[in-house]
Amino acid sequence: MTRGFTLLELMVVLAVMALIAGLSAPFILSDRPQAELWRDRAALIDALHDARSEAIAENSESTFVLDVSERRFEVPGTDAKGQLDDRIAISFVTARSEQIDGPAAAIRFFPDGGSTGGHITLSIGAAESVITVDWLTGRTRVDD
Repeated sequence: MTRGFTLLELMVVLAVMALIAGLSAPFILSDRPQAELWRDRAALIDALHDARSEAIAENSESTFVLDVSERRFEVPGTDAKGQLDDRIAISFVTARSEQIDGPAAAIRFFPDGGSTGGHITLSIGAAESVITVDWLTGRTRVDD
């Protein structure tokens, strides 16, 4: 005798799965802006790490440049570059010596791993994330 599921049992399971999916969708979709914040934060951290690694590996200074108005960042001389989401508010604090034309500024990394330091604040709605680059070690720290 072969055993299996009846059509009614399969319909009940599908109905329960649809109900669970329908109830969980608002929770998943409500986190989307925060997911964009995390994505952009990760991209910035990767670029900062690339700049520091480049300075150490090449035994020369390397810079991370962020243009707040254009919402673009890059590490000149590398492939590290990107565009930030338009919905995310950005604040960038760095050394006065690293101010570039207008709203663009940089964090400079040195061959010993140190840097000029700075803070990048990203926010969207109630979610906020602060990336801090330590001037002495050049390491990044994230505070949410």
